[in-house]
Amino acid sequence: MSKTFAIAITAVLLGLSQSATADLTTGLAAHYTFDNCKATDSSGNGNNGH
Repeated sequence: MSKTFAIAITAVLLGLSQSATADLTTGLAAHYTFDNCKATDSSGNGNNGH
């Protein structure tokens, strides 16, 4: 394996290992915590399960 190839593979693997972040509240329709075994929407959007 050549040194250039090893460096290229390392660079690709490091690039793929970067974690992506996302804003989990944008577009959130509902958030169910199932506290007390109830499907109550904790996001405030009123999408409560029945």
